Amino acid sequence: MTDSVCSALGIDRVDLRGKLTLIEEQHGSDANFLINSFISSSLEKSQGICLVLFHNTFGHYHNIGMKLGYNLNVLRERGQVSVVEPMKLIASNIHDLGHDSVDAANVDFNEKCPEEDLGVPNIMKLDPTLVRKLFLPLRNQIYELLKHQESVTVIIDDLSHLFDLRMSLRDVWFFVRYLRSLMEFEQSLSISILTHTYKADPDSCQPDLIAVGLKHISQLIIVVEPLSTGHAKDVSGKMSIRWKIDSVRTKYNWPEKASYLFKLLDRQVKVFAPGGAVLLS
Repeated sequence: MTDSVCSALGIDRVDLRGKLTLIEEQHGSDANFLINSFISSSLEKSQGICLVLFHNTFGHYHNIGMKLGYNLNVLRERGQVSVVEPMKLIASNIHDLGHDSVDAANVDFNEKCPEEDLGVPNIMKLDPTLVRKLFLPLRNQIYELLKHQESVTVIIDDLSHLFDLRMSLRDVWFFVRYLRSLMEFEQSLSISILTHTYKADPDSCQPDLIAVGLKHISQLIIVVEPLSTGHAKDVSGKMSIRWKIDSVRTKYNWPEKASYLFKLLDRQVKVFAPGGAVLLS
């Protein structure tokens, strides 16, 4: 199941309420298994879950949940799980923008784009109306859950897709700040954000810039990256874990940064130290 991942992360022992977790999914890797681990951990603690889905669908997580032993459809009907799909909320606000694909890893902030003359918003310009339309439904869902749940975990998959919709860097950062402010006001909340990065020019790649900002404000940072040697039969990728809370690391005698290899299987994830045997399976 997901026990090996939760144990490696330490989320089976640490209370995540009031804490922000960043899951950085580097290009060429798949960190979706971490979302499933956070869902499983929250359910074991009888917490409410608010899924904010930019990438995978609710059906995707329901199907995985059935393999892992829980039914998200039933939990949704019971009011323990809620779903917000921001893409549907903002689709009406972007229909008049250009529809050509954008390589987010190669956007230059300083280069004047001819699209500006066509009325396409500048990538650094804040649109408070759009951010508000994106945030308010999420906030409402959270408070609905808090009516019946003592604590709620907000799980976002995948924040970087907002850049595919040509939202500005400031828009996305304000969205993050709104969420963080809500968590500071409601200490029973925890937030886990998965975002994709490209390891591109840090001065021009918007998803990479957001990840840098998130690393400064997160208490737990998880980085998933592909193998530098390419595909391997027995290993799916690498995962590094960094707790920025000194008291937590001291209590459990954890290093400042821990690194693992992992292998994704149909119904479980094997986690092991580089050159070592399986940690838990």
